[in-house]
Amino acid sequence: MKLNRIGRKVAKFHRSRGWPHGDLVVRLRLLGCEMTPQILQEIESHRRAVTDAEVVFLSEAFGVSVKDLFDQAASE
Repeated sequence: MKLNRIGRKVAKFHRSRGWPHGDLVVRLRLLGCEMTPQILQEIESHRRAVTDAEVVFLSEAFGVSVKDLFDQAASE
């Protein structure tokens, strides 16, 4: 059972930028998000639910809209 709808896109944006997990975690923390490498990995693998605030922080870290984080196939 998938616990979130953005994990696939988070992983995609993360890979496309070539950032290690630690770098993305630091970026998120600088924005004010309480994130750890383990939480990030759980989000990307759909094993953890994501708060609305985390969605906003992730979109800011990647420089994309919140809508861009949602997989279109997941909503169909």
